[in-house]
Amino acid sequence: MRNSTIKPIVGPCIDCNRNTFLTAGRCKIDYAKHRAKVCSDRKADRPAKETPRSIKIEASKKTSKLFDKSLEQLKEIAQDAFNAYIRKRDAKDGYFVCISCNTPKSLRQMDAGHYYSRGNHSFLRYNENNVHGQCRKCNSFMSGHLIPYRENLIKKIGIEKVEELDQWRNYTIHWDKLQVIAIIQEYRKKIKEDFL
Repeated sequence: MRNSTIKPIVGPCIDCNRNTFLTAGRCKIDYAKHRAKVCSDRKADRPAKETPRSIKIEASKKTSKLFDKSLEQLKEIAQDAFNAYIRKRDAKDGYFVCISCNTPKSLRQMDAGHYYSRGNHSFLRYNENNVHGQCRKCNSFMSGHLIPYRENLIKKIGIEKVEELDQWRNYTIHWDKLQVIAIIQEYRKKIKEDFL
């Protein structure tokens, strides 16, 4: 049964000035056009999806052994190679500066700390802007120490790249073996080329 106390709003439309039933001050036709424009503006604000890169895998005995492993094992191997690259990138003369507490520490205390966690934000798991050298205390015992992490991250990579990470945080990706093997090879190669 309809509620008789609620009366539809009738009046002139904001856009076309017709006297009709209104929704948010607009007639049905103009309201639909307005909503379509608002939705298209929101879509324009979203980051563009990256085009898939062609996956190049170098054939070798090591690569053929990787295909025998499960996807979870491959993700862990890729994470180890990626974290090794991050540790080498952020280390200087046997020391590093923790991105959260901003104190110099020895390399034995260094973790590759994710700003957006690798478990909840799979798209950013292997993103170099999302991962930086962090001491074990901040990473493990202080749950990432995220407020100073963000402040120092803005100083290190700039606000634009941090906002880009914020936009990508809700995207998910379902990794397959080829993608993960390509990541393993890419970061093993980067470690050899960049630091040797």
